[in-house]
Amino acid sequence: MIKLSDSSFEEYAKWYIKREICKSNETNFSETEDYVSILKERHSGKVWDGIEEYIWTIQELNKGEVESLLVLASKWTKEEKLVIDDKPRILSNAVEQAIKHDYFKSSSEKRARHIDYYEKMKGGTFDLSNEKIVIRSLFENEQNYLKEYPETECNYYLHDGIGRMLPYMTLVKLGKITFKPVVAFVAHKS
Repeated sequence: MIKLSDSSFEEYAKWYIKREICKSNETNFSETEDYVSILKERHSGKVWDGIEEYIWTIQELNKGEVESLLVLASKWTKEEKLVIDDKPRILSNAVEQAIKHDYFKSSSEKRARHIDYYEKMKGGTFDLSNEKIVIRSLFENEQNYLKEYPETECNYYLHDGIGRMLPYMTLVKLGKITFKPVVAFVAHKS
């Protein structure tokens, strides 16, 4: 990782809420809004216990660092066969599963946003360089899970960005686009 700047939970909250505003064309926010409160109240899945005690930076990630991010193990990722029991749930494995099961070729309500990103990235109309993802250091239970896969190098969890990173890294893997470093908010346990 290459550190680009220091950051803060407050900067992450402001970035996230502004991104949501742009996605929804909402206009009832001002620069004086309490973005932290809005994030906690309206987007509680984007925070975790103790988040305000983390040390925040903005860093540039290389291909290997992106591929090794831990991804969500949920009903959705398992039903879509992106996460399977016999492989560690890192992004590179989710990409392999997406390719194997034609994830981006058959549409469903759950896949719609990912397919939209995939098509826009493939067509060159979505510029990932204007985006960020959010990663955090691993929780203890995630570290324990990874002990089952000692050959897997993984230090961060992909907290926000699977919808963009899955299509992006799939297109990179298929040779449809060239990898460019990914900019991330990085939260380290203090």
